[in-house]
This record gives sequence, structure tokens and C-alpha cells, in this order.
Amino acid sequence: MNDQDKQYILMCQEAKKLQEQWQPSIGDVYAHINYDKWDRGPRIIRTAENYHRDNKRFYIWLPSQSQLQGMLKSGRNAWGEMQRVVVWAKEEMSRNYFSMEILWLSYVMHELYQKKWTGKEWVNERAENKYI
Repeated sequence: MNDQDKQYILMCQEAKKLQEQWQPSIGDVYAHINYDKWDRGPRIIRTAENYHRDNKRFYIWLPSQSQLQGMLKSGRNAWGEMQRVVVWAKEEMSRNYFSMEILWLSYVMHELYQKKWTGKEWVNERAENKYI
């Protein structure tokens, strides 16, 4: 598992609201927590959906880029949403986005929950700005 994967897993684990909303389905990618250690990295759910729904506390959902994009129910067309992402990403260029999943997760957390990643946790964007 590379640093990019570890970073994405940590970001997803700390995105509590996203994890709470997860309704496991076959094909979802997740990380399995095994006695506080990662169990060989992300895996794909291939067994009965109910088994994983009942045991969600042992898994961290790793949403795909398409799942992240689907969370944005803005009513805008894909091109309009992409323009918003580009404008937002330009403002965020100082941050290290190792992958498109990390970039999209960050954008979703910004848009839906007004959260920003510190490198360790999601914080309210307003809390970072002393003048608001």
C-alpha cells in the first residue's frame, strides 16, 4: 500500500458523515480494520450485502470518484460542476492532492459539509478563518 492509499483511507475514515451514510453494496471498495491494523489494503465487497451492512464498524468505505461525484446533487450539468471544481482547485493549489479521489473527496467535503482537510482531520472551514 502506498502513501496515497494510506492518505485516502485516513481521509475517508475521518469523514464521519460520509461513513454514516454508506449503504454497502456489492462492488464497493473498502478497507477492513483488523485489530487496529489495515488488512492488506482496500478490497472489493463480493459477498452478501447484508453481511457487510451488519458489520459496518469493521470497514472504512473508500468511495470511488464516480460515487463522490454522484453525491453532488447540485442540479448543474456535468460541465457546470466541473467548472466549479476547477475554480475551487485553483484556490486550493497549495494542498497536496495525490489522486483524483483525494481531490474529489476534498471537494465533496467542502461543498456538502464546509470541511477542510488539515492532514490529520476534517475541520470546519469557518473555524480556520479568524475574521469570520
